Amino acid sequence: MKSEGEITVKIIEKQISDTTNLNSTAIKLPATIEVLKDLICELVLFEIKRHEAYNNFTINSEGELRAGIKLGKVGGSVDKHYYKSVNKQKAIETALIAFEHQDYYVFIDQHEVTKLTSKVNLVTGSEIILINNVRFKGRY
Repeated sequence: MKSEGEITVKIIEKQISDTTNLNSTAIKLPATIEVLKDLICELVLFEIKRHEAYNNFTINSEGELRAGIKLGKVGGSVDKHYYKSVNKQKAIETALIAFEHQDYYVFIDQHEVTKLTSKVNLVTGSEIILINNVRFKGRY
C-alpha cells in the first residue's frame, strides 16, 4: 500500500505521427495510485476538471447576433451561459477501452506500460507520456 498524500508528475501528450509535444503539464496526483487503470482514471478526472470552463456555451437571439455584427463583436452575456455536464463514469470507461484498443500508449519514466493491471511506481517528478495512435487524420 502506498502512502497517502500527493505527488507532482509531468504529463506529456504526443501523437505517434509527430515528434513534437502536443501538451506538457505538471499535475498533482494521489500518491496511492498503484496500477495503470487507477492512473488513467485520475488523468480522465483531471482532464474533466481542466476543461469544465470550456464545456459551456452561450445562445444568442437573432437580434443579439445582428446587433453584435454591427458592433463587430458577437458574444453572450454571463447570465446566458449554458453548461454541458460530463458523465465522468462514461468518460473513464471510454478511456480504458481506448487504451485496450491501443488508441494511445502510456510510458512512465521512459518505460511502456501495456496492461491496465500493471503496477506503476509514480514518484514526484515522474514523467508520464501519452502517445495518441492517430491512424487517420481528419474526420471519418
